[in-house]
Amino acid sequence: MSDSRSDGPTPRHDRRLIVGSFAALLVLTGTAFAITGTGYFAAEKASGDLVEGTMTDYRVDESGDRTVIVAEIEFENPTGRAVTLESANVDGTVDGTSVARGSTGLEETIPPGETETITVRLTPHEGKQSVAVDAAESGSLTVSGLAWARIERYQFDVDVDPGGGEES
Repeated sequence: MSDSRSDGPTPRHDRRLIVGSFAALLVLTGTAFAITGTGYFAAEKASGDLVEGTMTDYRVDESGDRTVIVAEIEFENPTGRAVTLESANVDGTVDGTSVARGSTGLEETIPPGETETITVRLTPHEGKQSVAVDAAESGSLTVSGLAWARIERYQFDVDVDPGGGEES
């Protein structure tokens, strides 16, 4: 008498294996997404909206071969994690017209709940040096821009708001 059953897995067994593998894959993918998403959203919430950069002071520096405007920017980190500032780009404007620009690369870490001040040197645009210097000396220069920062591996930008900077 011949046995019509094969020695391999049955179609029903194959289906269960495929469905089980697919379900396991969905669970693993969902878990990885949840872990990554939770970390990202926590860093996003704790960073860009809370970390603040404010221009606090500026002065004209004519000691070098070029006249520059030295701006001091204060960054406040009210989060529960260290924030690392990576760079800052700022613009000096008079009545909405750009007259000077500066940038700096840095690796400044601000501990949780602390404040740090960085310095950015703005170079007046060609043909705008006297306007930039006069505005800085009179306190009418507006300095603002963006800084790039990170919490752990999550990068974000921080607005640098004009503050009460005046020549000192």
